[in-house]
Amino acid sequence: MGHWYNDKHYPKESSAYTIIGDNVIKVKDLINGKITYQQEQGDSKMFDLTNVEASNDFEPIPSGEYPACISKLEWKTSKAGAKYLNIGFKVTGEKYTNRVIFNSLNLYHPKENVKNIAMQELKKILMASGCAADKLNFKDDEALLLVLSQVVLTVNVIVRQESDYPAKNVIRGYKPLAVSINTANNPNITATEIPF
Repeated sequence: MGHWYNDKHYPKESSAYTIIGDNVIKVKDLINGKITYQQEQGDSKMFDLTNVEASNDFEPIPSGEYPACISKLEWKTSKAGAKYLNIGFKVTGEKYTNRVIFNSLNLYHPKENVKNIAMQELKKILMASGCAADKLNFKDDEALLLVLSQVVLTVNVIVRQESDYPAKNVIRGYKPLAVSINTANNPNITATEIPF
């Protein structure tokens, strides 16, 4: 069993503490390096990663069109203080299944032209997923996220290479899926007939 080299114990009820082995420690102390942990050679909890192959999941997928659904929606704040929506599109087809490509929409940007570009992109996403033109008015962020969480569509992905940065995927367009959305329940409903 490993040993902690500090003589302090902290209350278990606080979320600022964690339990590792038989020790209750302050997470902040662990992160700041105030606590060190030494594991004995025979400890059964020891990890040997020498023969584990590194994954290449961060390599961009090839340019092309991929069926996708929105798997992640998160409001974030830019360094300048503007609220934006980070959207994760998860590939659902046979190739590159579960790979996620992100797109950020600056829906609350102080510059009108930047905000308008984000609004146009949002409309393209919703229209490609089958959202009716008369259903594009949302009372608040929550209502928008509810609709976006149901989106399925085809994304047009390219690989962008910028100087000093590794290559990454960028979404260049959206279009309706060419296949049924929910074939298990109703094989006759297609992407252009989503009821929202």
